[in-house]
Amino acid sequence: MRNMALKLLLPAAVLAVLLWMQPPGEVRHHARLMIETASRAADGIHGGEATPAADKFDAAAVVLMDLSNGRIVQSVNPDTPLPPASMSKMMTEYLVLDAIKTGELQWGEKIKVSPYAAGVTGSKVSLQAGDMVSVRDLLAAVAVYSANDAAIVLAERLGGSEEKFASMMNDAAKELGLSRKSRFINATGLPRRDMGGKAPSSIKGEQTLTAADTGKLAARLITDHPEILQYTSKSQYRMEYKSMVLDNTNLMVRKEYRSSLHVQGMDGLKTGFTDEAGYCFTGTAVIDGKRYVSVIMGSSGSVKRFEETKKLLVNGRDGGNSASSVITLGL
Repeated sequence: MRNMALKLLLPAAVLAVLLWMQPPGEVRHHARLMIETASRAADGIHGGEATPAADKFDAAAVVLMDLSNGRIVQSVNPDTPLPPASMSKMMTEYLVLDAIKTGELQWGEKIKVSPYAAGVTGSKVSLQAGDMVSVRDLLAAVAVYSANDAAIVLAERLGGSEEKFASMMNDAAKELGLSRKSRFINATGLPRRDMGGKAPSSIKGEQTLTAADTGKLAARLITDHPEILQYTSKSQYRMEYKSMVLDNTNLMVRKEYRSSLHVQGMDGLKTGFTDEAGYCFTGTAVIDGKRYVSVIMGSSGSVKRFEETKKLLVNGRDGGNSASSVITLGL
């Protein structure tokens, strides 16, 4: 089995070397992150089943990616589709930052808050219907405070409706190479039942992501739009809107709040919670000069997801099971 895995991973490693031989500026300009799925095609190497490391983590699924050499060094149930809760907002952030890059949106543009956005349930910053809020404040509210109302305002601006924006999210998922097991039905990560009369009729089922797809989305977000880390690394953000001060839901960047959770180099990325999803967290940190992305899905407690992330980042970097896939830079 190990020999088969090596045969499947070798072409990806060769590709990575060839790509890095290109001029650095050109690679940075065109860089895209892809997870090569060759090893998944081999029976018995990676079938989405729990690895022997499963009992080490309080989580339904786990992934740790080392982006410096393109390997997944830890994985538990990486291909199992699970409710991601607000971690799905990373796709909302990705599309918003894409729109800013292309000029479709401006940081200072102010968007009117709809009654639907103002009335959404769950985590929010209590935007009032009819108020005008800047794109910068809205994106920061999503990235720092996981605000559902801010996510919907941005979605309605870009898609015309949240349902149309969800279709944009699914189109982007295909372009980014996420698996067919992952599906978006809204900009927030809320389950269908919490969307009231706004649940999409054109998209069936619930919001799902695999841990591998979540990690890949995070990798693309911070690689294609590294400016997101300017927000996710902050312990607090002060909005221009009503001078509201938002505490980061990621306790691992709030050393003053709970130093025991702190990991040096941690600068993101996205928390999530619903009853169905449990407590989730996608983290990213630069440790010993290497960029890592970690994913914890379905943990039992709000603090526990951060403790498991720290365990993964501090003790799991040497790998607890065979690498399941390779990330390479592609043009």
